[in-house]
Amino acid sequence: MKFNIERLKEVARPASAEELRDAEYRKKNYDWLEKSALIALDIHTYLRKNNISKQEFAKMLDVTPAQVTKLLSGKENLGLKTISKIESVLQMDLVAIPNYEHYYSMHSAMDTMYVNEE
Repeated sequence: MKFNIERLKEVARPASAEELRDAEYRKKNYDWLEKSALIALDIHTYLRKNNISKQEFAKMLDVTPAQVTKLLSGKENLGLKTISKIESVLQMDLVAIPNYEHYYSMHSAMDTMYVNEE
């Protein structure tokens, strides 16, 4: 098939102001949008594997189905409170804290030291 530049000019159009704004927003917020999309994908996968509907998930979180749809869009700036609630309800980790085990074990060791001193 031969490339037809005239046909391309007919169907192509410049981006609208709204499309340009959306593209700029995505570019500016790429880092957290990517993480949000990955979290949403992880939740989708979990729900599918465990045969949990969006309506059931909404009840589990005590939110509306519309809020779940928004959350699963991968475009929400999820706060720690929301992430923690989802992790608790689904009994899964969505966010890892580097060196958490190190700090936890160090804190436990310090607690043990203080208990032994008394």
